[in-house]
Amino acid sequence: MQAPLMSYHAKYPDGMPYSELANGLLYSSFESTLLDMSKRGIISEDQVDAFNLPIYAAPPGEFAAVVEKNGYFDIEAIGLTNPAPWLTDDVHVDMKEYVRHIRAPMEGMFTKHFPNEIVDEMFEQLLVNKLPKVFDKMERAYKDKIQFTTSFNVND
Repeated sequence: MQAPLMSYHAKYPDGMPYSELANGLLYSSFESTLLDMSKRGIISEDQVDAFNLPIYAAPPGEFAAVVEKNGYFDIEAIGLTNPAPWLTDDVHVDMKEYVRHIRAPMEGMFTKHFPNEIVDEMFEQLLVNKLPKVFDKMERAYKDKIQFTTSFNVND
């Protein structure tokens, strides 16, 4: 049985620092926003230190090693593709819309740790103060082939 697996923006090329990928830039912006909010006394430093996003992105080599060690699968193909082929030099991401798309799946993780008004403030600060500084780099990163894909066979 062949099973394709595609992971949007969660995997990256071996040797490429996660901080250079769009998601790495986003998570660094979240961190910076929360630290700024703690410096302003909106939240405590302890709250920031205790917060954790349960996200891990393994590079292709690490992923392949785990699959091979598991023994239940044989990797047939592994590669990188463009996660946003529609994003060209003439088409740009709307930053406000991007934040809405990020907020929708992630808000629950933040509201389990911070009050709703803090989460609202964090996303507002992200949009107004943090992302404008890195958004061009993020958009360029989305144009690179950073979507990890693999096809594998399930061993009986």
